[in-house]
Amino acid sequence: MKVFASKRNRVFLDGGVVYKERPDESAAEFEAAYLSSLKQKGVAVPEVLSIEGRVLRMEYVDGVPLPDYLDEKDSVFSCDRTAEFISDWFESFYTAVSHSESKEIRGDVNGRNFIVTAVGVTGVDFEARVFGKRETDLGGLLAFVASYSYEDDGAQRALERELLKSFMKRFSLGEDELLEEKTKELRAMALRRK
Repeated sequence: MKVFASKRNRVFLDGGVVYKERPDESAAEFEAAYLSSLKQKGVAVPEVLSIEGRVLRMEYVDGVPLPDYLDEKDSVFSCDRTAEFISDWFESFYTAVSHSESKEIRGDVNGRNFIVTAVGVTGVDFEARVFGKRETDLGGLLAFVASYSYEDDGAQRALERELLKSFMKRFSLGEDELLEEKTKELRAMALRRK
């Protein structure tokens, strides 16, 4: 059994299945329904296998969380390819939630919520629906990438540059707005870590 880090839930891998124990049944039901809806719309998220009370049983995504991926010294690492994978994921997500007139966004853009695989990125941990600006999501992810401590910070800086370029091009967003949101998230992180 492998236990995954989680501040609010108990999450572990057992027998090739991920178990996520939520605080109550309604939270588990919400996340299961949200994941299933996103999966049906083509977003790369884990498949919900079943729900038993407060416990979700989900498929295991064989990959590496984004911060760990950046620390790997594997020759497969490519910042521009990884930035495209991440942009592809966000484009898929925004398309899936575009029916919402209230501007739904991903919200929890902690880098650990993005699993990098050989063929793309899978998003995990969908505990709430969040509404706001895409710049908040994308600038927030830039902040998380910037805030991790890496053995080789060259990969970190290169990925930040490639993500910024990709986000600006793919979503027609301005650099100033993205960097402003990145700065806001970095300040918020500093306050949370005090």
